[in-house]
Amino acid sequence: MIDIEQVSNDQQTVTIRLQAEGVTRGGVKFPKKVYVKPLWSDEQGQQIINFCPGCYAIHNISRSQCHCQVNLHKVKLYADPIVERSYQALVAPRTITQSFEIIERMKGTTTVRGSSVQAKRVIFEQQRGYHILLQGQNNQFVFDALYDAPVQYSIPTKGIAWKLAEVVRQVLQDNNLCQRVGNIVVEGHHKELNEELVLHTASHLLHRAIAAVSGVNEQELEYWFNLTTPDTPSEIVVWERYEGGAGISEVFENVLRNNPVKVYRELLASVLCPVDLAENPNWISADDLSSELTQRWCLSPNDELVVRVVQEAAAERQLQSQQQNEEDRNMMCRPPQGHDGCPACIHTTYCTQRDDQDLNVSRLVGESILSCLVRRLSREEAEALINEAMTQHIAPPHILNAAPVQGEFDVLIL
Repeated sequence: MIDIEQVSNDQQTVTIRLQAEGVTRGGVKFPKKVYVKPLWSDEQGQQIINFCPGCYAIHNISRSQCHCQVNLHKVKLYADPIVERSYQALVAPRTITQSFEIIERMKGTTTVRGSSVQAKRVIFEQQRGYHILLQGQNNQFVFDALYDAPVQYSIPTKGIAWKLAEVVRQVLQDNNLCQRVGNIVVEGHHKELNEELVLHTASHLLHRAIAAVSGVNEQELEYWFNLTTPDTPSEIVVWERYEGGAGISEVFENVLRNNPVKVYRELLASVLCPVDLAENPNWISADDLSSELTQRWCLSPNDELVVRVVQEAAAERQLQSQQQNEEDRNMMCRPPQGHDGCPACIHTTYCTQRDDQDLNVSRLVGESILSCLVRRLSREEAEALINEAMTQHIAPPHILNAAPVQGEFDVLIL
């Protein structure tokens, strides 16, 4: 159950008191039990409730006036949690490949500070028999509903760490990428290529890849990343939302060792966006696109990912051709109309910046990260890397393409 305590003078923040049992320590609440009460909504099942524009209290649909004597508005609420995460390795990680490690004992911590809320006014339309949203800024209330004390929980679990110091360095040195990303404007703000954008993007890549490889829903996993400090290099960690772990990390480790191309393929799936590719004017036929993808990412034309992405991009282009106006489009991805990412590729429902993914993750950066994982080497260089991995008892690099006559090898280094 939630009690509203205070609305800020600028009406951008509401402080609320969570009715819960548990311990409060250091200004943070560790709840054991949370009390809730139901609100009656509309008969049409649209989850319409009544909202007070004065004190921001919410009420049953049948009520017409707030206890503060202000008339209520019918609204539909949209809320996204304001979440912070952190992690702590309880034992030394075990190396799987050059950049991947498994942490067999760790603590993942999640702190919930409240929610970002949009309360959008609605009106009941008699002819249609349901509520419709009223348009315009004056018909919505946007604010943060923050707990008086943040709520926190920790899970002893297992996870996968991805060491990215060298990748971050390479991506940030790409002046062309810096310019392309910087030209993208989201609601008046320029996107900025920096370490946080690279690591947050990589977090999405790994989060989605682990879920796909292990066959679990993305909600079974959490992620966070560490920016470079004098004591710690750049890294991201994805951990299981199960006490003690549920074997997800071990499944990913096994695939990483025995079928690294499958992991590479799932990482690529988050940047080979059918919406972006459909908007790309540089290909005419499906064969053109297939050839471009196979050459750039060193995959076979018959690779299951290439075949699927080409089919989806062709279908999306056909759909886009039927939608003459941009206003009719469900989503756009490719700049300048799009914001360099969309729900069909790099965006995820479980992002820690769910409402601001357009600024905080980048499909272009995702491509750049994955480009760093494949290197064209001579036979001697490839053999040296493989021998080094064997000496270190870690999974060796994988040769994607070989041209023995020319003495060139495209090597996947995870």
